[in-house]
Amino acid sequence: MNYQDFFQLYITKLGYEIVEPLFGGSASVYKVQKGSEVSVAKAGVKKESALLDEIYRDLVRERLVLEKTAKIPGIVRQQAYHRTKFNHFDVAVLVRDYIEGKMLGEDQGLNQRQCEILGRTVKAVHSIGVASLDIKSANIVVDGEGFPYLIDLGTALFAGKNKYLKGVDEDLEKLNFFCRRHNPNFNK
Repeated sequence: MNYQDFFQLYITKLGYEIVEPLFGGSASVYKVQKGSEVSVAKAGVKKESALLDEIYRDLVRERLVLEKTAKIPGIVRQQAYHRTKFNHFDVAVLVRDYIEGKMLGEDQGLNQRQCEILGRTVKAVHSIGVASLDIKSANIVVDGEGFPYLIDLGTALFAGKNKYLKGVDEDLEKLNFFCRRHNPNFNK
């Protein structure tokens, strides 16, 4: 049994039905459903492989960051976190909200209002000592009402409140660059 097969079996044993894979490869991400609630399940394994270890660490980091950012509008909510063993290796599954909407493509942007909302979200995240470090179109989903969400915080840094946080300038530069492509006067 390979890792993807095991992830699917484990997610099913946790009571989720796999609706569809969202991403494949070393990082396994699935749209899942439990009852009427639709979610996203991300699975990773800690193994003697640099890439797999990095994905596993990102899941553990994202879990901690989602706990810290749970009340910030524009950040997905963590629903559950599970760990188990597979072939003597640690496996982690993070379940978070599924945002029904559209992931931005490379050539798409946000309007002025959405950029301002995302700017407030990023500043709120920074205020609790977290830097995203990965603000890009693939990590932003806009729901049906036009509200933008950051959906991937696996590479975030956490320093804690009132501490110097490396990465804040990088986040703001990426946000400004991303928003200025379609809103030349945007500046956060």
